[in-house]
Amino acid sequence: MTKSLKSFRERRARIDAEIEQLETQLDARDRAGQKGAEVLEVEPARGGGSYVLQKVRCGKPTCRCARIGGELHGPYWYLFTKKDGKTTSKYVGKNRLPEV
Repeated sequence: MTKSLKSFRERRARIDAEIEQLETQLDARDRAGQKGAEVLEVEPARGGGSYVLQKVRCGKPTCRCARIGGELHGPYWYLFTKKDGKTTSKYVGKNRLPEV
């Protein structure tokens, strides 16, 4: 393999990773909006995906967050990842540990 071909493949791999990260961020924002959550911050995750800080609705019909204009819970961190075209989220907590 020539040096330039190897270089292009490495560049393509980096671009593909950046595209996947942007898609994950957009999916996270879309999912939050559909659930009535508020996205405050999005940060790239080291192993892929994105950390998303958001305020959320709990789903209890009598809770303050269920009222129109009611105060949401949080903020909480979630890790959003994409695998086989499907976006998943995992609760991280109130504080996100720094990546090593």
